[in-house]
Parts: sequence; structure tokens; C-alpha cells
Amino acid sequence: FGPLGFLFVLVLAGVPVHADDHAALVQFYRYMDGPGWKYNTNWLSGTPCENAWYGVECTNGRVTGLYLTGNRLKGVFPDAFGDLDQLVSFDLSENQITGVLPATIKKLTHLMAVGLRKNKLSGAIPELPAAVAFLHLDFNSFDGALIPELAKMTGLAVLGLTNNRISGELPEYLGRFPNLGTLLLGGNAFTGPIPTSLQYLKKLSVLDLSNNKLTGVLPNIFDNMLSLTELDLFGNALEGDFPAGLQRCAGLVVLDMHANRFSGVLPPWLPSAFPSLLYLRLQGNQFHGFIPTAFEPTRRVPPSVDLSGNPFTCPIPYWASYTRATCQKSPAGEAPKALPAPARSAHGNDDRVKVEYYGEAKCPDMASLSEQFVQVQEAVGSIMDLTIGYIAEPLATYPTGFWSLHGQSEAIGDMFELCALNKYPLAAALQYMHCLNQNQSRIPLPSDECAQALGLNATDLQTCAFEHGPALLTASAKQASAAGAVWSPTLYIAGKRSCLWDLFPCETPQGAPDIIKAICKQYQGAQPLPDACNL
Repeated sequence: FGPLGFLFVLVLAGVPVHADDHAALVQFYRYMDGPGWKYNTNWLSGTPCENAWYGVECTNGRVTGLYLTGNRLKGVFPDAFGDLDQLVSFDLSENQITGVLPATIKKLTHLMAVGLRKNKLSGAIPELPAAVAFLHLDFNSFDGALIPELAKMTGLAVLGLTNNRISGELPEYLGRFPNLGTLLLGGNAFTGPIPTSLQYLKKLSVLDLSNNKLTGVLPNIFDNMLSLTELDLFGNALEGDFPAGLQRCAGLVVLDMHANRFSGVLPPWLPSAFPSLLYLRLQGNQFHGFIPTAFEPTRRVPPSVDLSGNPFTCPIPYWASYTRATCQKSPAGEAPKALPAPARSAHGNDDRVKVEYYGEAKCPDMASLSEQFVQVQEAVGSIMDLTIGYIAEPLATYPTGFWSLHGQSEAIGDMFELCALNKYPLAAALQYMHCLNQNQSRIPLPSDECAQALGLNATDLQTCAFEHGPALLTASAKQASAAGAVWSPTLYIAGKRSCLWDLFPCETPQGAPDIIKAICKQYQGAQPLPDACNL
């Protein structure tokens, strides 16, 4: 499975392609301005499977995958797209696709994964095949209400609709997806209350309902959400006391309820009920009374807390200054100025081979490629100038300042890893990332344990992540964008895209051995080649 949970299949050459598949892809190419694509190798030459059309994957002569992420597609879906009746997954994210999703898409009965993030699609989301488990439609212009037919996707694991124009009330059927782990509905125009049916989502890890028009009291939906690590409710008109049931979600890493109408006193168990909490944002509500002593910095408190813009009882205790808390007579206060990011350590050896790869901290394929580079660094580190960067979408309303495919904990993980890369030698940073990847779903929580095991300073890493991490990730995301990296991970060797890791096309499919060979081949410097180049 790839970074979107897509099921990848092998290309079996020499098997005649199905006629409907061929005709459908030819029409797709014409509707999507195929001649203008960034990569269109072999398209319209022969048949898709026998001639390995770029981005097309086949099984037994049938098209089962289509991957053209960030490939300058521009146009609308033809109705014939529904004729690819053996299609299992497709990712056409980060293009210029307009119009609506064709109604014929429901004919793709084998379809499990849909990737259409960051396009210009509009209209209502149509009925989709019941087999769909991974649905990524974030950053488009879909509108209208969520139709009842979407409830048929009972195996849904990820529902991503961030930053569209979808309206109406949240349907009760959202609670009928027993495998749902990620629910991203932020940045839409949903109204009304939060449905109580969400209490049945026992596997939910990330819940984002931010920046909508939701109202009413937050219902007790948390008793069964024991896997919840991120809760984003900011930018609504929710009211009532701080939810008592939330203390059952002991694994929370990010809790953001700012800019609502919550009131009452903060409970005495906040924030101690959440030992893993890194971000707590409650600013811009109507919480009052005294700040609980559990916020005293002598106890374990989150590194990032914002209680500003609430009418707490004056005076604010001196020890609570880090929370930016305000009281009835004081202004909201200013956020602290960002500190400059530390410069990346300079290297000599300008003749080394420039190698870059970009991805996302919680992407399984990013972990896989990083594992390969532990070996690559040991073998040819002396002739390699490696840059590791991260793909993220700047979005100031989120706690970290970024939207990331696997939630806020991924953006935090990106920051921790960037700090390790900035503060320590590359070999040590790669070992730190290797350690984090042993329990990737919990990133960034294993940071302290990994740092201590490797003799790194855990406190320095955390301080760097929260003080300098946003600046580092901003610079890294810009660098990834400039390189054209939209797939996690994408590998470049000597300025040329070498591999979309764990996906075709890839010139280094065997991982470390192929990458080492490619670096050795590209090196033209004066120093002797490492032994690994002579094997």
C-alpha cells in the first residue's frame, strides 16, 4: 500500500489490453489535454499494458491503476472513464481538472481508492462505488449536501473533503463506517449540530470538523474513541462546557477548539488527562474562572498552549504566562515573534552527487525509502550530498500552520525530523528517523525515546520543533514544490527525478543497491570512489 493507502498492482507485459480500457484511456487523454502533460511517455502508442503507458498499471491485460499526480492534466472527465471497469485505484491529485465527477464513476465496482486532491472539481459529489475505502477529494470546489448514497461505502477508512464548499447538516450515516480512521471535513459550510452517531467510530484517529458553521452543544461522542489522536473543532459556533467525556481520549496529541462559544470553567484534569498532548488551543472562547493548577509548568504540560481571549478570573498566575491566558480586564495579547530558523549545516565537497527526496513523515513509503538511505549513507555517504524534505500545505488556521495528509501529528513529525537533520550529522538523523519509523503511526510521540537511545538531546529536539519547526517546514515545503515533488516520496539523483518510490516509474526499483549504483555512476569528483562503487 502506498501513501494514500492505494493498492498497487504489477504491470504484466505481453497480455492484450481490453478494448474498452484502450478506448476509455484514449478518450481520457484527449479530454485531459494529453499532449500538454508533463509526462506522457508511450500514450497512444500501441496498447496501454503492452506499451507501458506512463502512469497506467495493469493486471492480466486489464487496467487496474492510473497514477498521474501533478502531471499538468487540464480538462474534464469523459463519461467513458466509467468503462475502466477493473480499475482498483487512481490518483490524479494536484492537477487542473475541472467540471464534475461523472455519474458513470459508480460503474467502477472494483474501485477502492480515489485521489483527486487539489484540483478544480465542482458540483455535488455523486454516488460512488460501494467498495471505495480511501476517498481524497480535499482542496476542490465540491458543493451541495452529502447525498445518502455515500452511506453504501461501508468499508470507508479515510474520508478527506477538506476545503470544499459542501453544505447542509452532517449526516447521521457518518457514524456507520466501522473502519473509518480519518475524517477530514474542515473548511466547508456544514451547519447544524455534530451528530451523536459519531460515537460509534471506534477506530477514529483524526477528526477535523474545523472552519464550518456548526452549532449547538458538543455531544458526548468520545466514550468509544479510544484511538483518537487529533481533534480539530476550531472556527465554528459550538457552545457548552468543556466536554467531560474527552478525558477518555488519553492519546490525544492535538486538541484545537479555538474560536467557538465554549464556556464554563476548565476541568481540573486538563491537561494532565492527556500525557501525549503537544498542542492545546482554546483561545477565543468564553472560558472563565481560575486556570487549573494542572497547568503549572512544574507538571507535565503541552509545549504549545494558547488560552488567550477568554475572560479568566484576574489576576493570571505568574506561572501561567506561557499559556498566554487573558482575564476580564486584559487584552488578548500578541503571539510571540517567530525565532529565525537555524541554518542547515554547511558541507564542503561541492563535487558530491546531489540527492534529494521529499515526502511525508507518516507515509509508509517515506519510511521505506528512509530505511534504504540508512544503507546508502553508510555505503556512499562520502560522495553524496543528501537533502531530505517534506511535502505539506501551508494553512495558517491549523495548530501547526500546515495541513498534512495524515493529520497534524504528521506535520509535527515533519518538524521533529527536520530539526534532527539540522542539528545532527546525517547518519545520526537517519538513525533517529529509522527509530521513529518503527512505530510510525505514533509519530512524533516516540521522539524522546528514540533520542535517548541514540544519545541525542530530546529536549533540544522538542524545543527546536516548536520554536523553529514551522520556519523549517515552510522552507522545506517550498523546496519540495519547486522540485515538483507531489508524490510521497519522490527521489531525485543529480537533478533528475529518479523514482516515485514504490510506484512506477522508478529507475531504482531495488532500493539501496540501485540508488548506490546510480550515485556511483554520477560521481565525477576527485576523491576515490567508495568500496561500494567497485562491487
